[in-house]
Amino acid sequence: CDRYEDACHAACDGGADSHSHTDSHADEEDPEEDGSALPADCCVGDGLPTMFGDVSRMECVWPTQNTNDRGDPPLDPVLSSPSLQFPGEPCTRHASYTDCVGETSERCQWVFLASEAGGKCRVDPVSKCLEKGNCVCNTDDFGGGAGLGGGVLFHVPVSVTARDIAPESLVTAYREEAATPVDGTDTRHPRDESFFVSKVDFTAKTLTYDLRDAFPEDQTLLVKLHHLYRDQWLEGTVYAGPALRVEVDSSGEDTVVRVNGVDYAFEKLKTWHCNQLAVTPAAVYLRNVAVERDLGSEAPPAAAGVTLGPFSGEAFDVRLYAGALTDGEIELVGGWCGDAGELKMYETLETPFLRGGCEPDVDPVPSDDGVQTYGTGAFGTLWVAPHEYDTQWWGPNAEEGYSMKPVGANADYNWVEEDYTKGVYYDMTEDMLDLDQFFQELKLTQYTWERYYFELDMLPINLAPWYWYADAGKVPGFSERVWNNPCRYIHQHNNGWLYPYYGEGIPKYEGGDFDMGKLFHQRGKDGYGFVVHETFHGAQGEFMDTFGIIGTRWLAESTASYGADFAFPGADTYSAPYIVTPGVPLNMFFDVETSPHFLSDAMSVGDDIRGGHVYSAFPFWSFLANHAGLPNLVGKMYGTDVVDAERAGELVKLRALLHAEGLDLGDVFANFVAHLRTTDFPTGAAHAAMLQNSFDAYNRATWASEACQFACGEGLDTEVDRATWRAGNVDDGYDDAQDCNWVAEDPAARCDTEGTGIFGTATLEDLQTTITTGATEMVAGPRELRPGPFGWNAIKVEGVAGFVTVRVAWDALDTDDAENQWVEVNGIHDASDCPDDERFFSGRVVRVASDGARTYWKLDGYEASATVEVVEGDVLHVLLAPTPFADYVNDEWRGGNGAPGPGYGDQY
Repeated sequence: CDRYEDACHAACDGGADSHSHTDSHADEEDPEEDGSALPADCCVGDGLPTMFGDVSRMECVWPTQNTNDRGDPPLDPVLSSPSLQFPGEPCTRHASYTDCVGETSERCQWVFLASEAGGKCRVDPVSKCLEKGNCVCNTDDFGGGAGLGGGVLFHVPVSVTARDIAPESLVTAYREEAATPVDGTDTRHPRDESFFVSKVDFTAKTLTYDLRDAFPEDQTLLVKLHHLYRDQWLEGTVYAGPALRVEVDSSGEDTVVRVNGVDYAFEKLKTWHCNQLAVTPAAVYLRNVAVERDLGSEAPPAAAGVTLGPFSGEAFDVRLYAGALTDGEIELVGGWCGDAGELKMYETLETPFLRGGCEPDVDPVPSDDGVQTYGTGAFGTLWVAPHEYDTQWWGPNAEEGYSMKPVGANADYNWVEEDYTKGVYYDMTEDMLDLDQFFQELKLTQYTWERYYFELDMLPINLAPWYWYADAGKVPGFSERVWNNPCRYIHQHNNGWLYPYYGEGIPKYEGGDFDMGKLFHQRGKDGYGFVVHETFHGAQGEFMDTFGIIGTRWLAESTASYGADFAFPGADTYSAPYIVTPGVPLNMFFDVETSPHFLSDAMSVGDDIRGGHVYSAFPFWSFLANHAGLPNLVGKMYGTDVVDAERAGELVKLRALLHAEGLDLGDVFANFVAHLRTTDFPTGAAHAAMLQNSFDAYNRATWASEACQFACGEGLDTEVDRATWRAGNVDDGYDDAQDCNWVAEDPAARCDTEGTGIFGTATLEDLQTTITTGATEMVAGPRELRPGPFGWNAIKVEGVAGFVTVRVAWDALDTDDAENQWVEVNGIHDASDCPDDERFFSGRVVRVASDGARTYWKLDGYEASATVEVVEGDVLHVLLAPTPFADYVNDEWRGGNGAPGPGYGDQY
């Protein structure tokens, strides 16, 4: 049913003529004639909900319009690095944000990274895609078309690209330049290039456009404005061009719009929502309130080009139309910045919850008209969730102690119990909201989504080496309008999120000035790890839907946690399960794993840890971002069809993408393990705190009744007691004699005893170490801890000095898992010389000096050695990681002949 959205509507409504059908495959047979049919259960109940009544913007999209049935081979992939794709491009030579974005011979983008360099400069892929004609952006994508008034003359989205996307653009060149902020506007929230600078932040920049011809004097300007922060007023030049100069100053009691030197006063702007400013030949409009222009007093400039900024706020969707727009057209263009009712969530957006089925899983709104309060920034809309009275989120309840104030609402509003009815959803109107808290969550949304879109490349960029499709036939039918349109994708999709996030998911920030840069440097705040992880799932699901790419639980959960770590390095989230189980394969998910070796307690501790493993593997993606300089590989994993990951495995796909960048996955992974072992990251202190916090949370003290369920008679017969549990606590110590067997001797008296957590008495350092040695002869790794593919063993060497040679000799591959490793499979690998392939055996030596300085040596190959000079106080770590180029415990022969294998063997 999720592929028949409007077909359902037509059928349920009783006729197919209720919606127009734009068929871009006119030479194909009609879907109804070629045997396609609606699923039998497509129409639910008596038909579609009322909210779908007359949705003029939604079109009937049949999956059979797609010429690719996902079984067809993809187009020939273009696997090349950006330097090969754009020979001689100047972006990569720049090492600072200012130099990067100021490049004039090419449109460059600065990608902000938590690395010593602070980021990297690259060709702006969106602008390049538009320049080459592989991508499209249309004025209609932002609401209101190009044909309003006398036609659009100039349209710069800013949010997606600084290019002019007007159909008949008069722009011959454009550039970005640094500018001095308006006095007093850069003090409370100073620009921080070590953190992030938004595309739409004009505090310290200008965009300048050279024109082939001047615009006519009879013109209408429209621009959307947003506050950087609620406590930062707007002041500066919004637009300066032929015959028109517009400035804004909201520092006083009124908001003053200065047009060609004449001031026009308006009420204060909304600080939690965007505001549209419009200037027609006769009037100035701010939030649809019009003031007549004093044309006799104005002095139109004779500018030859256009300049935007500097301006102490955000400006986006800048348009200039010929002639005058009507009040209705101005309101249409400004809908995203309008009041409740101007946009309707269920009718306006093309996001999957609308196109995917007959009854979307969203909260109802209080009326069939879909009126709902919302706030919009440059990169998306946050809708205010309707609240249901007498729930845990709102209403007095003596037993539960609910507050009369709804979650996220204004405590000073006159909440009267008698005004509300149990079981009814109420819209939270503007005066009911805690606007500070709403702004905080909208700001978080804008910040994270902008970074996901433009730095992780989680948006349509139909350009090699990102991806390159010849036509829409290679993507699902419902993605026809967005597969190569980043503008429509950003402004029409992934906009179904509701405030407050997950009810009380993020407490209101009360720590002084609310500032994203400050939160970035202090590892986020309470709830950010969880909420930002979940919002990444939104971007992820949207991207997967658009291109029909399959992702496993490992890819989904590890990259979502990476999304949180990328936005707020070191934010508290699940991280311990990956660190304390080094031998477990990178992408193992225990629910479908069958290897008893990986599922043993020695390897993976317990189900709590096994279940968290795919979440906590995100440091690998962070390493790819900040050390390899490839944060956008996540976007390529979801948007590129160069390798069928469902068949070949996601690590094979990742290997191909890294190979295209001139890197080997095994080599990169071994470097990652070496850095992870000693938390050698640019944000090492933050990540060390994150790992310890996660370890402590998992290792909370437990009662004997919880750890010794069998002994205490509370577990099933098949359950066993936790072998690592000991009575006692950190302060008093632990007694090895007081374990679950001790509890079983007198359960009535001992089941209430406090004891160790899931890791027993082991510390985080203990669990990161496979074996500690000071021996001068070969030491065998424990059989029960042999690492799987893209797992590792960690040997800690202490008590040695001088010139020390570390020698490694790996066992044969056919000893890895005797239960699942058939002799015939070993023969296939042996015949291919797999046992001697260096890419299978990745080793690293890390010397940690007494002052914490790290030095690294490679130790690759079936047999390898490295000589290291060690002085007193140094510690050596030897990391050994099997890094097969595909999967050394699985191949097509295994599957075809019914040989046993780990459930995720194909994915290793």
